[in-house]
Amino acid sequence: MENTKIIFLQRVKKSLSDFSFYKVIVQESIGKAVVYLILLSLILGILNYIKPFYEINKSIKKFEQIIPNITLKNGKLNVDARMPIIMGDFDDVIIVDTREGTDENILYNYKQGILVTKREIFIKYSTNTKKSYLFNIWKNEVLNKQNLINFLSFFKFIVIPFYGLIIVLLTIIVKLIGSLFVSLIGLIINVIYKANLRYKAIYKIGVYSMTLSSIIKIAINQLSIEIPFFHLLFLFVYYGVIVFYITKAIKEIKKEYEINLSQDINI
Repeated sequence: MENTKIIFLQRVKKSLSDFSFYKVIVQESIGKAVVYLILLSLILGILNYIKPFYEINKSIKKFEQIIPNITLKNGKLNVDARMPIIMGDFDDVIIVDTREGTDENILYNYKQGILVTKREIFIKYSTNTKKSYLFNIWKNEVLNKQNLINFLSFFKFIVIPFYGLIIVLLTIIVKLIGSLFVSLIGLIINVIYKANLRYKAIYKIGVYSMTLSSIIKIAINQLSIEIPFFHLLFLFVYYGVIVFYITKAIKEIKKEYEINLSQDINI
């Protein structure tokens, strides 16, 4: 089979299950390996964005349906609805309470969230840090229900897609940088097994060895796993899988080289 005829999906499959395939990719250019990594990162970046995109749009749609009549004028917010309005759950909540004397510490009952009061917005992060913003910074601005709906439409169709683009681009950049680190791991394994492979070959092996770990990482990102030190433990799994693939690939290539060398000597 000619290298040029191996399409992207075949490359993904072969990099996962066929260690003899690594003998093929070391004969190709580095550019082809980089293109493969960019395409893989692009697809995984899009998949990684699906969950937050769905959840954000779902929250906005729900908020648009129940949004009450509001006015923000002279630094004071008035909401025509029974207080408090609570949206979300323990992990992520939005509370609107424009009654006098609202206690912002209510946010500490939740992992993270936003509290909107008559004169101020409080934001609590999962790290238990909290920030506040007074409405009087918009003293000369007037906000009403229609303004808010227009803003949400802008946020949904402009800001969210732009945010998704940033996620995808960051995924590509992180993977390209990560491939350099993986190639250093490959150099160490190359020395251990005395395979005498050049850096170019090792880099290409490293790129394809990242496939399974990258897929597993994206799959785990779609799950809400709250286990102490889970991400640290997964880091060992992530690179453990990469080391396994690099080792198997290098041993396979070295084995073929030794067989060819033996046949040449016999001839």
